[in-house]
Formats: sequence, C-alpha cells, structure tokens
Amino acid sequence: MRHILRVVRPVSTRTRGTALDTLPGLFPDIFPGSTAASNLIPLTPEARDQVRDLLASPDFDAWSEALSRVGNCSHPVRLRGWSETVDTSTGEILSKYSSGTEPLGVTHIRCGNRRAQECPSCSRLYAADMFHLIRAGVAGGKTVPATVAENPLVFATFTAPSFGAVHGRRDNGRRCHPQARGSLLCEHGRPRTCPAAHAEDDLLLGLPLCGDCYDYASHVVWQWWAPELWRRFTISLRRLVAKALSVPAVRLSDRATVQYAKVGEYQRRGVVHFHALVRLDGPRTPVGFAPAPCLDAAHLAELVQAAAAGVRLTVPGVDADDLSRVLVFGRQGDARPVRVSRRTHDPDHALAPEQVAGYLAKYATKSATESGSRGNAHHRRISATVAQTVRPGDRLRIGRRRPHSL
Repeated sequence: MRHILRVVRPVSTRTRGTALDTLPGLFPDIFPGSTAASNLIPLTPEARDQVRDLLASPDFDAWSEALSRVGNCSHPVRLRGWSETVDTSTGEILSKYSSGTEPLGVTHIRCGNRRAQECPSCSRLYAADMFHLIRAGVAGGKTVPATVAENPLVFATFTAPSFGAVHGRRDNGRRCHPQARGSLLCEHGRPRTCPAAHAEDDLLLGLPLCGDCYDYASHVVWQWWAPELWRRFTISLRRLVAKALSVPAVRLSDRATVQYAKVGEYQRRGVVHFHALVRLDGPRTPVGFAPAPCLDAAHLAELVQAAAAGVRLTVPGVDADDLSRVLVFGRQGDARPVRVSRRTHDPDHALAPEQVAGYLAKYATKSATESGSRGNAHHRRISATVAQTVRPGDRLRIGRRRPHSL
C-alpha cells in the first residue's frame, strides 16, 4: 500500500474573495442597500451566525480544503484513526496514515447518497457513473465489447394498476376525467369527473378524486410485492424467448441470455413504477457474450409487452378474514426498441442509447419525495396505512377489509 502525503493548501485569494462577496447577501442589515448574492436562500439567525463565524475563523482554509476533497458533499462521513503498512518479513514500516494529518484533524469521505434532495454532489456523481455504466451496456465501452450494440435492446416501463381515479395530465392537453359511467357522484357524494386540463405544477396531480373510494390497502400490498412481481416477469420473459427460439426453457442459456438494468421511480400518486433496459445476448463466453440469436429488437419488445401483460402473482390474505389478491402490472406499460445507429427525438422512432442512459441515470437519483408533495392528505394516508400494516417481524398486516383482485 503506497502512502500518499497530503498537504493542506490554503484556498486562493479568488476563492476567499468569492466567499466574502456573499456577506452582503447574508447580512443585509450590516450591508444596507447591497444587491450582492440576492439569490441566496434566506438563513435562520443561527445559520447566519455559523456562516459568519466560519468565514472569520482561522480554520476557514482547512474547512475549504476538506470540503473540496469530498466534492462539496452535503453530509460527509467523519473518520478518526490511523493505519500502518508493515513488511511482515522485515518488520519495516512501509507507510503510515493518520486522520490527524487531514484538514480539521479528521478524514472526510463522501456520504454516497444517490438522492438529489439529500446530497446534490454525490447524486450528480452517482448519476454520471450510472450514465456511463448503462451506456456501456447499450453501445459498448468500459471493458464491454462494442458488439453488444448489435444485440436487440428494449426500453420498457412497468406501471402499477389503478387503485382509484386520480387527477393527472393527459396527452394533447386533454381534460383529466371529463366523463364518468353511471352516476356523476361516487357513493361518498364526491364528483367522479374532473373537467380540468391540469398544469405541470398543479397541486391536485396524483390526488384521488375521492380519498374514501381509493383502495389504499391494495396500494400498499402492491407496493410490498412489486419486486416479486418483477421477478415473475423475468421468468415469464425467459420462457417466451425460449419459445420464440424453439428451445426448452431449461436450455435457453445454450442459445441466449436475457440481461436487465432496472430502476424504480415514484409516480405522483405515491406508487412505484419500473424503467428497465432489456438486452438479448447470445450464450455466455469467456470474453462476454456471443452474438444474439435471430430475434430483432421489435420482436423482443413484443415479448416484453406480452410477458408484462400476462404475469400474475397471487398473494395470500393479510389476516384470517382477508381474501387473496391477484397482482398485475398496470395497462399503461410500454416497451420500445432502442436504436444505436442514430439519435432521434421522434417518439414514433426507436430511442437512442444516450437517451435511455440519461433517463435511467435521472430516475436512479430521484426519491419518492421528488415526485410530488409529501405533505398532502393522500400521501399522509398512504403513510398511515403503512404504519397500520407493517409491524416488525410481520409479513404484512392490514386492517380487516374485503380486498379485490388487481
């Protein structure tokens, strides 16, 4: 293990000057009439005192150096300790390291949180790594042979079924729920229609038209079992691919290998849906995978859609009085071939590798709270249902009510 000497360098005059230039914006009472740094987020009195003390502190240079080494991580991990590398044959100490030699006397490392709202810096780094990793799987590179670009590739979306009508945006500016079958009012006396064409920032998006009609219990049950539903989909897809290649499912690996890259994203209604890349390769080889069998991307997309539409997962009741549920994916799923030969923004054409890599990298850094307000009554009711449902050590428990198949 080679020891690397770390030297604390003071920040440049320019950096210190930039930091000091923020003072008028942070302390307008001390610098009246100044417009500098007017776009800064307002600070609490306590935070202002901390910033003032930090900028005036003799440790400012060391703090700046430590912050730069972790790329402005919002919540760096602080470690204390020391290590030695010793040649066991001679007893010679080859290198030493102590956190005491670091700026501020501790070793700072990135928190590594991929959620943008928790740590923008680590999230950007994660997204960049994810982009290059996925793009390599699409078009080759990073030790992945370029021949994978010739294999069938599909970008698919798997949604949850409906648990009740919710406000949403429709294609071509159409209205939310302009019509309703039967009565215009639900059994709780609330409208079953919504004539609005919601804007992107409308706070109603994702909220049920009637919270009492919305099946919160099934919402939570589906969310709980969604990973298993995905696993069943992968099994179904392999069987369909084997059938298309006219080989027994147990011998599929002799002809083809199905690869996946999947991330989850929360919809505004608070339920997860999956985005995935599905690639069809040939059998495994010492250097990777052989060329794909005679299935093109369009045919693979059809098989993905058929597997998603046909998969079923029957889950037991949550207590003795509960009925079993049959879980499925929603009808709003989609599967599209990915074209590596040219980039296009035409929705009627195949996607380009840069697009799908960017999509999945973005989704991988989002959290549930970034898909809509977490403070509305709908999300609070989901949380309350979860709190009443899952207990430590329990498989799943929901209040006694008659469920229905999804």
